[in-house]
Amino acid sequence: MSIAILFFVAMIMMIPLTLSVVTYILQSIGMYSIAKRRGINHPWLAWVPVGNMWMMGCISDQYRYLSKGQQTHRRRILMALQILLLILSIPLLVTSFRALGQINENMNVQTLM
Repeated sequence: MSIAILFFVAMIMMIPLTLSVVTYILQSIGMYSIAKRRGINHPWLAWVPVGNMWMMGCISDQYRYLSKGQQTHRRRILMALQILLLILSIPLLVTSFRALGQINENMNVQTLM
């Protein structure tokens, strides 16, 4: 019974995981092609998790400069925010994995009884 529940939970978790991977791939393809057309250096950064925010900021900075003549530093701001988000998400991931481990242990103890 517990294996069936774990399998069901794993299948439910696969749906958002699959959607997020597909979204990431489509976003990276779009970002790469825009950066390549705009002549931005290192368009392959669109495929790197922190680098794609840098690329988005480069595109934004270039557009702002060409359209309004203003020099902005959005690439640095976006990359800093992405790194901060990454750092803040690590404790959440650790806590989630610990909770899943405790749930698994509790299920194993219940099946032994």
